[in-house]
Order: sequence, then C-alpha cells, then structure tokens
Amino acid sequence: MSYINNLTKSQLAAELSFLLKPLQDQVAKLEGVIDSMKMDRSGQKVEFLSTKEVQELLGVSRGTVYNYIKAGKLNQHNLSSGKVVFDREEVIRFIKLTKK
Repeated sequence: MSYINNLTKSQLAAELSFLLKPLQDQVAKLEGVIDSMKMDRSGQKVEFLSTKEVQELLGVSRGTVYNYIKAGKLNQHNLSSGKVVFDREEVIRFIKLTKK
C-alpha cells in the first residue's frame, strides 16, 4: 500500500494503464469473437432475438412460440449459456409467410 501512496498521479495512471492492458486486450479479443458469432457462413450479419422479442413480434404467448418450434415452423438456436435465440431474418420470413 505504501508503494501506491508514494506515486504521483501520472505514475499511478501509468501503473494502472500497464495493469489494465492485458484485460483490455482480452476484452477486445472477446468482442471479436462475439462479432464473428453474429455472422452467418456467407459473412452476412445475423441479428438474434430473444424468445420474449419473438413473442412480442408475433403477438403470441411463449407456449405458442415453442409450439411453432416443435412444428418446425421456427428454428431456435441454443447458446452455450442455455439461452435460446432466434435469427431475426427467419422470424421476419415466418411473419410474411403466415400473413399471406
């Protein structure tokens, strides 16, 4: 603790920058991984929706969304965290097909 107390503001700022650099690098890498996960195989950006967002877009209950999944009308994507998401473009196509 006395080491920190003896530093000037600029020395403390330099020390903190040095200590935070590895964390900043790791965050940048993770952001790159996340961005790459948002791309489909052709390199197009994919936007994901939560189950709640799909419910709201379709104006249906959660159970109905899962019935659409079971019937093969909607595709869910399972993330490693256990969260279920949906490709926004697929949901939009589904809406257009069901309105015809």
